[in-house]
Amino acid sequence: AVLLVLVGAIAFSTMPRQEDPFFPFRGGTILTKFPAADTEQIRNLVVKHLERELAEIADIEFVRTTVRNGVAITTVVQDDKIYETDKKWDEVRRAIERAYPKFPEGVSKPVLDDKTLATSTGTYAIVGTDDLQVLADAAEKLRDGMMQLGDLIRIDIFGDPGEQITIA
Repeated sequence: AVLLVLVGAIAFSTMPRQEDPFFPFRGGTILTKFPAADTEQIRNLVVKHLERELAEIADIEFVRTTVRNGVAITTVVQDDKIYETDKKWDEVRRAIERAYPKFPEGVSKPVLDDKTLATSTGTYAIVGTDDLQVLADAAEKLRDGMMQLGDLIRIDIFGDPGEQITIA
């Protein structure tokens, strides 16, 4: 028992420690906006090309896309064995660059957020009306109110179609 306590004390005193340990960012999202397009158009004209390019990257655990009217959100998660995540995110950026010329006119350049952690502390859905601008304004108001609480690092809003003005 004394030997085990001694070995434990030596191991504890020589164990490397970090004040701010490194956690690799293995999860990320790609936001692609295609205003005025329905889900089927986005799936056929945008998501298909993007997912084909992403499928060619090794060590990607999964790629999953959620499509709404006017927007596609693609979630990319790297394998747990990857610790050099920056190199893998560079490969994802190159895949996005290869897919973008295949998109139809009117599709915004996809935006990669590679600092997304796999666990969110809260996800809120804003519902109530069919008017997307009213929902987007409510989401902005909620975000502004939550940021005043403090201790929040980041609040992302997904599905905001942006403002569109049509002259007829």
